[in-house]
Amino acid sequence: MKLSTMLHQRFAIRHKARTYRAWRLGAVLALITGGAFAANCDMRLSNPEVDYGALNRGEMELRGNAPIALGTRQLTLTAVCRQETTFGLRFEGQRSDSTSYRFAGKGNFTIKLSSATLDGTSVQLAQLSGDAVGKATGASAAIELRPNEAVTAIAQNQRAVGKVFLAQIEIRTYISEAETRARDITTLEGRGALTLETQ
Repeated sequence: MKLSTMLHQRFAIRHKARTYRAWRLGAVLALITGGAFAANCDMRLSNPEVDYGALNRGEMELRGNAPIALGTRQLTLTAVCRQETTFGLRFEGQRSDSTSYRFAGKGNFTIKLSSATLDGTSVQLAQLSGDAVGKATGASAAIELRPNEAVTAIAQNQRAVGKVFLAQIEIRTYISEAETRARDITTLEGRGALTLETQ
């Protein structure tokens, strides 16, 4: 099961007596059901669109070539299965580095999971090595969903089994200073798919 996501940004520059530069960034996440477990599980987000609103370059605190943080957005992920199962999450997107995904040309975004519960009981989260049946390591209350890695729910030092999984998703997005210097309307994007792995 995959939850696809698109982060997009629009730059609008109006040439009047004063040059005005503003952009809008949104993260649109739409549910796609597919794969072997589509008939057994449903996955959804609390809000299908995250909007960073209009930003004015003149009001930004620019520090040379340092990345510009566009803020943090929170979503709630809910996965409901008809039978008890383990839950693993993986984000498939263009890698920027070992901890983040590509946003536009030089920007990036990170994904963190936290406050997870399984059937109403708090669980920890851990990196899952290898495939969906791999070994879980480094359990904690919050964990980054990094490229080429999966995260699983942990209870009593082993992979937890249940029917209803909830977690908070935190998205942090950064762009480069150079990407704010557009001469026309420009769209910057980052894409990926959140995959639910069960067994």
